[in-house]
Amino acid sequence: LADCWDTPSIWDIVSEAT
Repeated sequence: LADCWDTPSIWDIVSEAT
């Protein structure tokens, strides 16, 4: 799972989703 959370792009999407 670290591979998925290693990408900052995911946080960009989460920031927009929240």
